[in-house]
Amino acid sequence: MRMPVLLALGTVPVLVAMCLGCSSPDRSRPRFDYALDIGDGWTAHVWSSQTEDARSVPEHDPDAPMVYCSLEHHGLKVVPIQWIDHDSGGAYQFEALRADNGRLVCVYEVNRYADYCSLAVLYDADSGECWRGAAANWRTDPAVAAKWRERFARVAREHPHFRVPTALLPDAPAR
Repeated sequence: MRMPVLLALGTVPVLVAMCLGCSSPDRSRPRFDYALDIGDGWTAHVWSSQTEDARSVPEHDPDAPMVYCSLEHHGLKVVPIQWIDHDSGGAYQFEALRADNGRLVCVYEVNRYADYCSLAVLYDADSGECWRGAAANWRTDPAVAAKWRERFARVAREHPHFRVPTALLPDAPAR
């Protein structure tokens, strides 16, 4: 009689662990995943997940989902995975634009990027520079900020609904 009771009690923790495993969110599935056709062979991939390499993300919380982006041209990855921001939840709406005869490719979050410029990726095909990578010191180097402000302004001239991010404007308050 004792053996069946012990077996039954021993299986309860296993069943509980299995149920908890099934009810926990799948960290490998993105919360959202967009493939944006920008035209002329350009594709932007934007997604949120908890499974990318977090070592390059400042102040990373391993349990918080992050937003990432990459750009491809004719299937060749031109801009590798770029960390954009922490995923704050809610709906994200990304748009992708080309400007300056296709030399500038921009992906941005329509509702949030203007005040928080990290929610944009801008690639300059002439220089091979990307806003998220080459612009790391834009807050401390006025020449870098001016260079990227001019690039964002070129996109805005061709797409009037697009704005230069507020933080890049010369009179922007320091954050």
